[in-house]
Amino acid sequence: MTSLDKTSELIAQLDARLERVEEVIAGIGHNGGPPLDDDPPTEDRRLTTSMVARRYGVTRRSVDRWLSGTLADFPKPEIINGRKYWRELRLRAWDRSRVLQSVKGTK
Repeated sequence: MTSLDKTSELIAQLDARLERVEEVIAGIGHNGGPPLDDDPPTEDRRLTTSMVARRYGVTRRSVDRWLSGTLADFPKPEIINGRKYWRELRLRAWDRSRVLQSVKGTK
């Protein structure tokens, strides 16, 4: 077996593993929250801090801490009239990148 064949086989295994992880996450949601939808939203909703906190099963203060550096890659909100709003599509992309990172980190 050549190194190209081994690489292709490894990629196929990672794809299968990622699909299994996404199925599990879609079934349980985040921290016991509502399940993730497989279908992308038809519109890019703006979520308030309370909605984001509920999505991840944390307090509003935790979301503020994530912004101040605890999670450096957490999506930045839009500020409208002094209030923070997150784009749902950006949060979904961040969720998926976290899943990919965790799958790549396991062997």
